[in-house]
Amino acid sequence: MKKNLISLDADGTLWYPKSTNRSKAPHWIYDGAPLPEEYLEELILIPDTVSVLDALSKAGFRLVVLSTNPHPIERATSEMKKKMDHFNLGHYFDTVMTSPNYPEGKGEVLSAYIEKNDLAKEDVIHVGDSYNYDYHSVTSVGVDAILIETEYTKFPEDGTRPDNLIQGLDELPGLLSIAK
Repeated sequence: MKKNLISLDADGTLWYPKSTNRSKAPHWIYDGAPLPEEYLEELILIPDTVSVLDALSKAGFRLVVLSTNPHPIERATSEMKKKMDHFNLGHYFDTVMTSPNYPEGKGEVLSAYIEKNDLAKEDVIHVGDSYNYDYHSVTSVGVDAILIETEYTKFPEDGTRPDNLIQGLDELPGLLSIAK
């Protein structure tokens, strides 16, 4: 699988809320009341995140982060950058993008980014943990995607399962034929 740019989801793909032990979709942290000041302390990196990002970077992939957020774009991007700073991950990524909170959002945002940067869709792949928000939204605009299957993954009722399905971020380098 030859790709030049890898777009990665954040919540549930790079980190998750500690209290869920990855058994519940991570977006619950946005539900209800405003985020408490110390919400960053509730988050923990997915195991192998740093070693995977190191391997991808050393292999020459350009990396961007693309995460859905229910807040207006400026606030959403600011929150995402705070999370990236909290985990010291910013240096891995060329761009931090957020998408509107509806299933087609990531596909629209990634498609616009590809066009703006004069990239070929065939050279881009998105990796995330939500079938609708990460996999379907991106493949529907002609970009390849890899879905990380979790305890909370919801597949279509017709039983459709993606070809590019992995059990954890640590499998990504192998799927892309690079050493971790």
